[in-house]
Amino acid sequence: MSNTTVYQYPEGHPCRGCPFILELTKPSCMFPQTGDKCFMQKELDRKKNKMRAINLNNAVLNRR
Repeated sequence: MSNTTVYQYPEGHPCRGCPFILELTKPSCMFPQTGDKCFMQKELDRKKNKMRAINLNNAVLNRR
């Protein structure tokens, strides 16, 4: 069994806590960075915003 330490991104880094990081001893990411966020973060944000819009729409429809 190996006692190597898996690399952890520093606090505040956009990749910290991402489930798509490979468990290696050096920084690794499966998605390219596009601007200020990586592709996966942008995709997750897009899905969250879509769900918020759906929930808002449902709330408006339920008031009728």
